[in-house]
Amino acid sequence: MNQRKEPLFQSCYGQATVCRRSGGFWLDFGETQIWLCHERLRQLARKVNHLVNVSERPHGQAFSQQLLLCLPGSYDTVSVFSFDELLDLQALVNGSLAMVDLYDFLHVNQLHIAS
Repeated sequence: MNQRKEPLFQSCYGQATVCRRSGGFWLDFGETQIWLCHERLRQLARKVNHLVNVSERPHGQAFSQQLLLCLPGSYDTVSVFSFDELLDLQALVNGSLAMVDLYDFLHVNQLHIAS
């Protein structure tokens, strides 16, 4: 990951991009685009994971319920998600964190992936 801006992880509805120059991440999800530092990305993961856990429904129940989430940096703007969008956001955020941790581990241990 030596370029200025490159894809980190992609889900059905979104993509995370790392910006090495700023040390942060662009999270594009549907029509939403937010910039997050590493710690804010972790906070968002905790928030989304919690919301998914408390919103889980018994098997067979409709997924039509809309879920509200205030994203970091959105300044009092609430985003509305369907349950499947929230699950995809969870996959995007957790997958991005896993990739960040992997790249950090490789960098700290001076390991390289041959292409």
